Amino acid sequence: MSQKPITMDHVKQIVQLKQDGVAIKEIVRRVGICRNSVRKYLGLVDADASDLSSKELADKVYNNDALEYNTNRLQQLFIFFEYASTEQPKTGVTRKLLLHEYLQKHPDGYAYSQFCYHLKQHQKQGDLAMHLEYTSGDVSMIDYAGKLLYYTDEQTGEQIACQIFISVLPFRGLIYSEAAHTQKTADFIHCINGMLSFFGGAPSTILCGNLKTAVIRPSRYEPVFTVVFRTGL
Repeated sequence: MSQKPITMDHVKQIVQLKQDGVAIKEIVRRVGICRNSVRKYLGLVDADASDLSSKELADKVYNNDALEYNTNRLQQLFIFFEYASTEQPKTGVTRKLLLHEYLQKHPDGYAYSQFCYHLKQHQKQGDLAMHLEYTSGDVSMIDYAGKLLYYTDEQTGEQIACQIFISVLPFRGLIYSEAAHTQKTADFIHCINGMLSFFGGAPSTILCGNLKTAVIRPSRYEPVFTVVFRTGL
């Protein structure tokens, strides 16, 4: 079996499965870690370890010299992820950018593939997921991309900034995108018309965020829309 990187979540899962009476052979299948490693981690922690947080479990197992990966590197990575979780939602922040910043602080840290793997595992701990069902033609979701793009005027060579309008039909996964000079009403209506033409019809609902072009006063329950949205496009 190909051995994948082992995180504290894997150790917790191993202990919890053992506590639930699952056989080691089945634990190996579910967790994807070889039998010897499963036995080793069961020998490193107490039976109540499943009740510990990932950090508490890490502190517990790090005290044992038999653990195969470097303690300080993983601890430093966990600390950096707390910072990364506040930076990643910002426009233009990518995993490669975070990795570059991480390696500047910790030159002997993890490489890209391991960094991304542990980051994904870290994000799973706090993510909540909900499955949504959609009906064909029921809704179109629209918004503008957060970061400006540019095109070059062939005659003058000037770089001109543009807003990127994006729409998706969630039932089909069909995406429409168009560049516009601004988010003002005239450009917004032009993009909406282009979207409807591309989709070949109008959905029952056009769902948007708090776009200033569409929403005057945002509210969870009774938002106030612009004249364009109140009277129809």
